[in-house]
Amino acid sequence: NKLGEDEAFLHMNWSHGRGTLFWVFGSGGVKVSEIEVTESVFLEIITNYRDEILTGVDLDNMEAGHLLSKLLFVPKRVNYIFVQADVYTSQIPFAALPTSNSKYLVENTTAILVPSAEAVPFNEKRVSASPYQVLVYGNPLLENCNNHQPWTCPLPETDRLIRSLSNRLKGKIRPRTKSEFTRANFLKDQELHTKYDTLVFATHALTKEEAIIHGVGEDAGFVLSDYQGDSSFLWASEISSLDLEFNLAILAGCNTGNSSLDSKVSPAGQLADAFMSAGVPVIVITHWEVVADATTKLVYKIIINEKDTSIRGVASALSNAQIWMLKGRSGIELYEKPRYWASLTTLGRK
Repeated sequence: NKLGEDEAFLHMNWSHGRGTLFWVFGSGGVKVSEIEVTESVFLEIITNYRDEILTGVDLDNMEAGHLLSKLLFVPKRVNYIFVQADVYTSQIPFAALPTSNSKYLVENTTAILVPSAEAVPFNEKRVSASPYQVLVYGNPLLENCNNHQPWTCPLPETDRLIRSLSNRLKGKIRPRTKSEFTRANFLKDQELHTKYDTLVFATHALTKEEAIIHGVGEDAGFVLSDYQGDSSFLWASEISSLDLEFNLAILAGCNTGNSSLDSKVSPAGQLADAFMSAGVPVIVITHWEVVADATTKLVYKIIINEKDTSIRGVASALSNAQIWMLKGRSGIELYEKPRYWASLTTLGRK
């Protein structure tokens, strides 16, 4: 048993429209239960729960959220839940699930998506030759901003993130922004990549479906600088062919953990899958179109928290950042809503 006493593992299986939950507890025991609704209804509940978050429904009035918590039999007395990523679990913002004591799940329990049972445990501190060295790519040069296509507009929030991290990390951060943030540079920066522990992609992202709809490609990708004739996109298929040595990648763009709900190949999204295929063991992904300022604040807190040796890894660093925001410590009352903090999720393997 690779689970600690305060940990549990969840696997969900669907067959002929009916679902089964398998809970394994580090303290001992396995609980197997049937999901009390059909697959199509379960999907509808997930969709409604996400809509409740995005429209700002209060915790006590999240009908779909409370129903989802009940259907999943989320345990009350564990500190960490490892959830095997599949087409449904990877689309559930576990952090914002309502609990029976009128709190969000993240206030008591850290949920972590894992690609398989072999990825457990997730509780080992990362080891790196250059610990806490942070490489930030973002804020591309974009000349033709179109408000109907937000991914064509600059992201000045990236510069604020870099300034804040520079003040805290004292030289342990390397920005690659604007004219330096090109496809050619990223692909030839392999030697530079070996010197950094953490990668941050603070730029727009497109799902495969969005790229096809907008006629810019047939793959999920990131928006880079359209500079000196270089392509302004970096595609998932290109990333997956690389050999990356980062211990952590924070993909802070919109929908970096999203895939269509009928995708069996990349349930956590093509971009997340691409970085895992390239060798990055821990990835922070997003569930929906994020608010740049709020997400920048969270990314800053994740990196600073993860540097704190008293905090247990990336997932706990994210949970602490989310609690910091929902408790109003960001100084912006609006950001206490899960719309602003629950989008980020940790996906990792040992």
